[in-house]
Amino acid sequence: MKRKLFTTIALVATMLLGMNLTAYAADEVSENISLVASLYAQLTTISGTHYSVSSGWEADEQGMTVNSSSNMTINARKGETITKVVLSYSWDSNKGTLSASAGTFDGNATVSGINAQQVTISSSDAAGVRISAVTVYFEGSLSNPTVTLSGGANATSSGGLLTQSYLPGAMDAVTFTALTGATFPEFEKIIKNGITVERISETVVTVSGTPTANTEITVPDAESSSKIVTWGSSVFTDPDFSFQLHVNNNYTDSANGITLTQTGDGDFSHGSIRSFGSFALNFTTTTGKFSSIEIVASQIYEGGNWTKDGNKLTWNGTPSNSVSLSSSGNLYLRDVSSINFVIEMPADLSTATVTLGADNTVSKVTVGGNEITDFSEFDITYGTDDSHTATTPPTENGTYYAYVAAKATSENYMGTAKSAAFSIISHTHSFTYSANGATITATCTAGCTEEYDGANAPTLTIVAPTMTTYGQTGNGISAAATFEGLDNFNTTTDKAIAATDITYVGREGTSYEKSSTAPTNAGKYTAKISVEGVTASVDYEIAKADPELPEDGLTAFVGQTLADVPLDGGWEWVDDPTTSVGSIGEHQFSAFYPGDDNHNSKTTTLTIVVTNSTVTRIDNVNTDSVESDVWYDLSGRRLQGKPTTPGLYINNNQKVLVK
Repeated sequence: MKRKLFTTIALVATMLLGMNLTAYAADEVSENISLVASLYAQLTTISGTHYSVSSGWEADEQGMTVNSSSNMTINARKGETITKVVLSYSWDSNKGTLSASAGTFDGNATVSGINAQQVTISSSDAAGVRISAVTVYFEGSLSNPTVTLSGGANATSSGGLLTQSYLPGAMDAVTFTALTGATFPEFEKIIKNGITVERISETVVTVSGTPTANTEITVPDAESSSKIVTWGSSVFTDPDFSFQLHVNNNYTDSANGITLTQTGDGDFSHGSIRSFGSFALNFTTTTGKFSSIEIVASQIYEGGNWTKDGNKLTWNGTPSNSVSLSSSGNLYLRDVSSINFVIEMPADLSTATVTLGADNTVSKVTVGGNEITDFSEFDITYGTDDSHTATTPPTENGTYYAYVAAKATSENYMGTAKSAAFSIISHTHSFTYSANGATITATCTAGCTEEYDGANAPTLTIVAPTMTTYGQTGNGISAAATFEGLDNFNTTTDKAIAATDITYVGREGTSYEKSSTAPTNAGKYTAKISVEGVTASVDYEIAKADPELPEDGLTAFVGQTLADVPLDGGWEWVDDPTTSVGSIGEHQFSAFYPGDDNHNSKTTTLTIVVTNSTVTRIDNVNTDSVESDVWYDLSGRRLQGKPTTPGLYINNNQKVLVK
């Protein structure tokens, strides 16, 4: 019996369509396609994953109209047969006038018994009905894979949906196009379960292919050193479908610091812009400067003082925080769908590095790779986080920082940078040093103050590496020893001890000559640090790791022995190599790894899948018309793509072993 699945898909048709699928364990698959769309999208066809819906009238906020002059047709996109259609109405007063080209309409909302790949819904009434959604039922399978795409920031997607579920074959290709001012960085082609993500150019990335399993892929983001802001249709329309500026005469995007105001004689009715005389749209930004502004509309008849390119009107000029689109009567844009801004932002000092001179004054500021020595746009102060109002470095004892802040009038910088700490010590200390185990203590002998005496004496402790097993990796794992108390020890004693001063040597039979390079092989070691003739040390061990297990699910033929099934990576069969692999089926055998300098010995159990080797080829196959990716089992049955289960198969008229 053919297995079926019930699925619900929610598809909202706006300027960018989206889809959501939910699976239920029942006997049919259904795709619910919303026919509600933005008035400005001008959609006469709305597509889901499996079906598309077309009408002679454009869809709007109430759906599609079916009347005596406009039919609605549902078409299969993947070759699947429609069994039933259920209609959802936003206005159904004349639903009794509907009829279907296939199947039986129940006079209410359901057309059943269709059994066709296309069905047309008609009405004999001039007013007809408004249909907000259709649910199309068809036969499907749980085994068909789903492709889910995410990522792709600073870009728009077109073509197929970002989620395409229960695909019987190839997915609908999706194209990501970088927004103006953004580009996709170079990356290696991403191939996963038959789906390929490829960078076609610096502004275009495509996703296509035939999935072999459920697949989730994150598309690389487009990158930009500028801030990119997009105003969508929600900025331009109110519930009465009127341009917001027509109602308010201005619009403020507080989150992004952008304001749009109107001056002169113009009209914003129904999302279109038309001037009747002297007229201007004035854009201002409170952060950064505009480097590009792009208005997208369904049609542009006249573009005023900006550059017209198809359905886009673009300004690219000298970066400025104020830009105007103006005309003296020759501006007409129909159905504006978006306005895209590229804003050059001031350099952020919070990521800058502040360099101090010998007298602790700021000598340079490095931000974004640029070294700055002209401080005319900065306010520089010194002190602590609690108070830093001094304009010159302090001279009293203590620990301080330099602060570099962008002036309020600066157009090129924003934020505040903070230097590394510097200390003021007004008298000279003398120290002697002693070692106890892993710790060196500095004892003040001259110029001493209470803060350096007794329990307050600065100490330096060498800490064993965090890598305790050969080949160990992960966050915080290192083969090198570290210090505790290093900054305070160096600052107090005026030393410049660093991790590179640590030496390593083998112990208790481990051969490793003294070196400043930390060992990584298994063994027993000592890490040492010496200061003024005294040495602190810490012993540690890097344990052997377990070996990587060999591949399981190996394959063999009836009549073969273990000698015919070799193992990789130094593994050996425990049983004699002449041992038979057994009859058809799965059999378990023990394998042994003898161990080496960095790995433990280990025994494990592996499964060998034994098959009959009597079928070697399939005759009477016209190889001129058979593609190389067509696969058969040993009974000659055609498979759906390359098999994933280990075994023997036929591909391109040759016997192939899949592991």
